[in-house]
Amino acid sequence: MAAGTESGDGRRGRRWRIAGWTAAAFMLLLPLVAMPFVDEVHWDVADFAIFGGMLVGAGVTYELAVKKTGNAACRSAVGVALGAAFIFVWMVGAVGIIDRADWMYGGVLAVGTRSWALTAFLSR
Repeated sequence: MAAGTESGDGRRGRRWRIAGWTAAAFMLLLPLVAMPFVDEVHWDVADFAIFGGMLVGAGVTYELAVKKTGNAACRSAVGVALGAAFIFVWMVGAVGIIDRADWMYGGVLAVGTRSWALTAFLSR
């Protein structure tokens, strides 16, 4: 049982994966539900496509990390890094909080992603 939960292949791991993808679907549907009730939410098809692409990209990347690594600490680190990258891209693309140096901060994410990929794939 412990080996199945550690690698994400057991029933518990499958439940967490289903819960994660369900949460992503609800996040995508939330603006659709809010638009008739709130005047500040005006999304078109492109907004939903970009947000859906971001959710699927983060989800698939995390799924690959779970399959590639059996270490819970590594999976947690990947989850935190993906969450930070997701929020960063959302701030830059949709909200525009960070001004001219937006993509310089993105370089930090790119270096971290490259480093993780090299260590994950070369360690095997």
